[in-house]
Amino acid sequence: MTALGVVALALGAVWAGGPPAAQISGVSIQATHILILVDDTTSMSAQEIQEDLTRQRTLLEGLESVRPEPHIQAFGVSSSGYPSNLLYRALAELPRHPEVDALYVFSDFHPYTPEADCDDQAGLAEFRALVRKSRVRLYLSSAEMVPSPGLVAIAEESGGGLIGVRLKSSSEAPGTISCPER
Repeated sequence: MTALGVVALALGAVWAGGPPAAQISGVSIQATHILILVDDTTSMSAQEIQEDLTRQRTLLEGLESVRPEPHIQAFGVSSSGYPSNLLYRALAELPRHPEVDALYVFSDFHPYTPEADCDDQAGLAEFRALVRKSRVRLYLSSAEMVPSPGLVAIAEESGGGLIGVRLKSSSEAPGTISCPER
C-alpha cells in the first residue's frame, strides 16, 4: 500500500468515528449522538411499520439520542415552506443539538402531498448545505418505498445510507402521487 493509501485509510478511520454503533439491515450506523426524526402521519400507523420502528429503536439504544424525539409530518425537502417537512424540522433541530453526529429519518416515503413530500432543487441544496455544515451522517430508514434520488445522494455523500426498502418506487404503492423529477 502506498503512503497516500495509508493516509486515506487513516483519514477514513478518523471520519468513521471508530466502530459502528449499531447494525440495522446490514447498514453500519456510525454515531455517538443521534437525532431520530419519525414520520408520524397516518400511513405510518400500520402494525408492521410500528414493529419495525420499535425494532430499530432497540438496535439504536446504545446511542445518545435527542429526547423528546421530534416528529415530521412530511419527508420532503421542499423549500415551499411546509413547516413540518424534513427540511424545516432539520433546520430547527440540528442547530439546537450540535453534539448530534447522525440524523436518522424513519418514514414510509409515500408521497401524498406534493408540496410537502416532493423535493425541489432549492430545498435539496439547502438540506445538503445543512447536513454538511452540521457534519452529520444522514440515514434514511424506509418502511416501504425508496426515498427520492436527491435524498439518497445526500445520505451517501454524508457517509450515511439507505436502510430497508420493500417497494421500489412510488408507482407501486396505492394512493400515492409521483413526484416530478427536478
